Amino acid sequence: MGGFSEGNKVPRLLLFVFSLFCVHFNASVMAQNLKVYDLGPYPYYTEIKPKAGSGASKSDTAKIFAKTLSDHEVQDRLKKYYKLDNKQYEELAGLSVGILAAESENGESKKYKLKERYPWAVPTLKKFRDSEIDLSDRWRSKYRKLDWIYEKGDILHDYRYADKKAKKELHKGLAVGGLYESIAKIAGRDNVEEILPILFDMKMNSRGPTQIKYFPEKLQKEFPEIEKANLSNASNAAIATMGYLVEALPQLRALAQENGFEIPPGREIDHLIYMYKGPRREIIKGTATVDDNIYFKQVRAGRSEYNIETAMVPPADAYMDERELARSNSKNLEQHSANE
Repeated sequence: MGGFSEGNKVPRLLLFVFSLFCVHFNASVMAQNLKVYDLGPYPYYTEIKPKAGSGASKSDTAKIFAKTLSDHEVQDRLKKYYKLDNKQYEELAGLSVGILAAESENGESKKYKLKERYPWAVPTLKKFRDSEIDLSDRWRSKYRKLDWIYEKGDILHDYRYADKKAKKELHKGLAVGGLYESIAKIAGRDNVEEILPILFDMKMNSRGPTQIKYFPEKLQKEFPEIEKANLSNASNAAIATMGYLVEALPQLRALAQENGFEIPPGREIDHLIYMYKGPRREIIKGTATVDDNIYFKQVRAGRSEYNIETAMVPPADAYMDERELARSNSKNLEQHSANE
């Protein structure tokens, strides 16, 4: 019989020891030099995509907005800066895309585009409408069936029943604004707002496709490149909307606590619409019922145009198949042997 017969126990013992050494050696080499499957834990990320056939899917603004909020780096920065957990981020992102749809039809409404194209005209028109509030009773009493038009804020009907003085001021404001815009173009200035006279105070203009009126103060420390003047950029608007909502959370909690209003469990994020759009008096009076709020219904309808999902996301190299892993291991073993 050969050297590995039952009577020859020494060679068999040596073979067993040698096998153990090989296993230990290979395990040590792989641990130090090879990329193997890492089972986590991995971070969670929220992915937002417009649903096929929805209004959002036809809007470039909506696609950029959703892509920005889905970006892993943006999520990491916002979560770390504002100390958000995964669930909070998903809910806030969902509310943000809903607001995008409600405020500007995902950036596609004509009214929004006109406001962004002629921001200097907004304070002029607002001043005109404010001067007409008292005069409105003159025709509201006569045309009571048209109350819904006034409540809708139809500027054409305000203009129709305005007096000559108010109309003259409106014409003057629009003419001066148009003149300055022409001057800016001739001078090669991209931003007409820089040269407009103090008459056009645009600080209170709502800007961007989510119509942000008050820019979130803390956000600029983490994202200094974003400011109210460049919120027409969909990516900037997405981040700023999240910042606004997060910074409004403590205000909502304080307002509810001060007035003894108990926010239903799990509905805190939804109640942020009272801070974003109002009316806040419903929180103060304790009469807020978010599901009956008209604006929230619009936001919820807008949010339904998107698929929103949060899942654990492994790094790309965790998806190596067995063949790729074997090739990688073989290459690293050869390199290790050469170094020896």
